[in-house]
Amino acid sequence: MELKRLELATIEPLREAWLNELKLPLITDFFDLAVKSGTCWGLCLKNEIVAYWIYLEKFPVPWYGKSVIEFYIKGEYRGIIDEVFNLLIKQFAPKRFYVRSDDTYLLSFLLEKGYPFEVAGSILIREKSVPLEQKEKLTFTKISKDMLEDALQILLNEELEAETAQTEDYQHIKFEVGEDTYWILIRENIVVGVAYWKKSRYQNYATIIPIIHKSFRRRGYGSYMISKLADYLESMGYHPISFTTHANVSARKAFGKAGFYTVALQILFNI
Repeated sequence: MELKRLELATIEPLREAWLNELKLPLITDFFDLAVKSGTCWGLCLKNEIVAYWIYLEKFPVPWYGKSVIEFYIKGEYRGIIDEVFNLLIKQFAPKRFYVRSDDTYLLSFLLEKGYPFEVAGSILIREKSVPLEQKEKLTFTKISKDMLEDALQILLNEELEAETAQTEDYQHIKFEVGEDTYWILIRENIVVGVAYWKKSRYQNYATIIPIIHKSFRRRGYGSYMISKLADYLESMGYHPISFTTHANVSARKAFGKAGFYTVALQILFNI
């Protein structure tokens, strides 16, 4: 077998095969960004790519550095997975291995290896629409010019808790006035929250990213905003999803109240 560095486009057929084996055939926006920041490697046998992995040396989020964030081996070659895995470890010495909980083959293999692991995050999908009524008068609407600066302050000044939220996304907000990407929650003429969504490259999924101003949290505003935006996305033919870190308990609770549940976990193995 020969180890080669490959372009992402070269392994797309293998990536599609991997996705089709998962319960939810998609990659969240955050991991899509991580994949693009990594390097792609494949093992070739007689010009056939029999396995690939994506290695991430460095990343703005430190705990994703020196990590294998995708790994797949063709079914007919899984009898040599030990040999492939040992070669990977020898060549790259990764500190971490990220595995989806619905990638049952790789998950079982690493569990049998006995590596310590922890839950890194949850992939959430909406199970049902949950109408959430608020006693207070709240307005959830597309962003407008007169509320633009208030929304920007929430986005730029708050600590980012949703890892799917990327700083570069915020640069687009000024160009989205009048569009349906960015939405705001208004209470008594004050912007208390911002939510936006991103179309996934995989099938018809759309990721929701909500941010509530810290002075207005723990009042149910987050789940209310999530529910409203999810209703809108479903009316447009999308399947609402999101990704939260395991430490972000409040976000998972807010999504849960809005009808979302965890369909898969992102498991972190320490090598």
